[in-house]
Amino acid sequence: GACLWNVFGYSAFADSSHSTWADQYYRMVVGVGGLPPQDEEGPAWVLLHNYLVAMYFVMSMLTTLGMAQVPSNFPELAYFLFIMLLNLTVYAWAVGKISALVMKQDDEIVQKRGQLELVQAYISHIKVPQELKDDIELFFHARLEDASLSAVRDENIYDAMPIALQIEVSKYTNRALVAEAAIVAGCADAFLDRMSSLLKERTLEPETSLFRATEAARELFLIDSGAVEVYEEDGEGSAGAEPQRVLGVGETVGEISFVFGMRHYNNARSASDVETKVFT
Repeated sequence: GACLWNVFGYSAFADSSHSTWADQYYRMVVGVGGLPPQDEEGPAWVLLHNYLVAMYFVMSMLTTLGMAQVPSNFPELAYFLFIMLLNLTVYAWAVGKISALVMKQDDEIVQKRGQLELVQAYISHIKVPQELKDDIELFFHARLEDASLSAVRDENIYDAMPIALQIEVSKYTNRALVAEAAIVAGCADAFLDRMSSLLKERTLEPETSLFRATEAARELFLIDSGAVEVYEEDGEGSAGAEPQRVLGVGETVGEISFVFGMRHYNNARSASDVETKVFT
């Protein structure tokens, strides 16, 4: 830009019938008591001086500082250029920082909106009173205000809630089912509340294996809907094995092995003619 502006002001191709910006500039310099570069100072010095003046004009336009103050000598011109370079550097740095901050905030807003949509989808899925749904939504709104982008994930929305909220949700999802299970008959309400809050719902396709004989018992299954078949494997495998028992809603599966820390001594699968839901 300075080179091209220099050509406009000093080139021999410029129209000599009209004054150039350089003529006007040096008239202004003389008006404030300064002197234009003299030929006796040498052509290299004159060329350098003229180029710096052209750069001064170009940077004045870029920085929108204008020409209210005109440097009257070379040191002033050099200082003006230094200040303009500093101004451009600081301006570019500030704009870059602000842009990065805005982009980061936009990304966080988009991520948190997506996370809140997951929360709202979960809330709409569970059958609890509207007041409890509002409490859950308020909790996640407050959490996401200061949390990192990975604060909420689809698979652990329930786990991210405080225990008190988990217990409240479980009262409307599986608490009644747990209270009817024979294995917990006579247990305290506080124990049943906490146990209910720890259970996770699973939906099983027909003939899905829950466990097999000799496997370590790591889960206790509580049937919410459908049925579970307990069987011994024969030579034809699990597909041809006839069930020894069929367990229904409210019954537990694998409770003996689970409670005593034993390996399973039989096999269990979901019924072949219905979708089964269990809590584990």
